[in-house]
Order: sequence, then structure tokens, then C-alpha cells
Amino acid sequence: MGATFRTYFQNFGRLFLIAIIPALFVNILASWFSTRYFASFMANPNDPMAIFSLDYFMMIFVPTILGILVQAFILLAAADVLQGRAMQVGNYVSRTLTMIVPLLVVSILVYLGVMVGFVLLIVPGLWLAAYWSVYLPALLVEGRGFGAMGRSAQLTQGYRWPIIGAGILVLLVVYVLSVISGLVAGYGLMAHPSTLAQFSLVGTLLTAIVAAVSYGLMALFQLLLFTRLIDIKEGGSDLAGVFE
Repeated sequence: MGATFRTYFQNFGRLFLIAIIPALFVNILASWFSTRYFASFMANPNDPMAIFSLDYFMMIFVPTILGILVQAFILLAAADVLQGRAMQVGNYVSRTLTMIVPLLVVSILVYLGVMVGFVLLIVPGLWLAAYWSVYLPALLVEGRGFGAMGRSAQLTQGYRWPIIGAGILVLLVVYVLSVISGLVAGYGLMAHPSTLAQFSLVGTLLTAIVAAVSYGLMALFQLLLFTRLIDIKEGGSDLAGVFE
């Protein structure tokens, strides 16, 4: 936890700047699809199938898929930050797109598994989140492809409850930032209700800022957890060795 926040703030400029543009793009797109969906739904309030329109599925799936790609992109950037190397944006895009099929399939399977776990009284969801907590570094850094879920299960065995505790702390920080940004946007809207469109843009920007920070924090957390588990389980691997 200490290493995650220390490394993030030491490299805030690099990590934030590389994350804010894709985060803003995803949030603008999500806002646009949401607006289209609700406009379509309100235009057909008596149609029970209107809720399952094409706009609904676009609102759900397009931001989710783009979010997965952005998360992978930022994790690769964070790997270079941890090694003290210059950022190579073209390489991150190329590697993400090269591994797009296993990346999307495995990520969606992990998300669905964790969601089902949370439906089953929350604790199973937390345990599964820890179980697969390092699947992304395993997939992108080690090139494990469809075997990334099994690799994560192997590395996290015996350490899942501490991982849950650390993960909750990281998510609490992101949640607090989200609440603060929501309060700022809400206060501005209440103070000046006539400028709804302006504050909608401000809200989108604040959401993108929080998303950019959370992308960087989560990427560093996963990478540091990944390298620490390799160090414990497989003996003395330094950071550079892990990323060879």
C-alpha cells in the first residue's frame, strides 16, 4: 500500500497525463450513450422493450470494453514508470491491440465471476477479486494469454485475505475522490441551476479526473502486488527480471 501511493505521487505528472485523455474520452462517450438511451426510452415510455434497445447495450458494452483497453494501456505505462524507463505510447497501444482477444475475454470472465460472487452475499465476490487480482499483469507482462486467470490463482494462493484488505483501502481512496468530485459538481449545480449544460461538462471532467487517478493507482497496485508475490513464491525476482 505504501509503495503504491508513494510511487504514484512521485510520478503523478507522468501517470496522470497519460491517463487523463483516454479517461476523458471514455467518460464523454459513456455520457453520450447514456443521454441517447434515456432520450430514446423517454420517447417510448409505454414500450416495455424500449429499455432493451440498441442504445442500452451500447451504453453498457462500449464504455466497458474501452475501459478494459484503457486499463491495459495504463498498466503497461505504469510498468515502465516502475522501471524508470521513458514512456512509449506506441508500444502500449500495439501490445494492447495485439492481445485484445484474450484481454477482453479474460477480463469479461473475471468481471462476471466477481459480480456473481458479490450477488452471493459480497464475501465470495471479495475472495474472487483477490483470487484474480493479478490476472492483468500476468496477461500483459508475462504474456500468459488465456492462462492469466490460473496464473493469478497460483500467485495469490495463501495471501488472498491480505490482498482483500489492501484492495479495499485503495478502492476507499478512489471512492472518497469520487464523492468529493460529485459534491463539487452538485454544489455548483445547486448554486447555479440555470447552467445545467455547463455543470454537466464539469461533472464529466471531474469524473474523468477521478478515473485517471484510479487507473494509475490500480495499475501500480496490481503491478507491485504481482512482483511481490513472484518474489515470495518464486524467490528473489527483481522488478527488471519480472518484466523481461
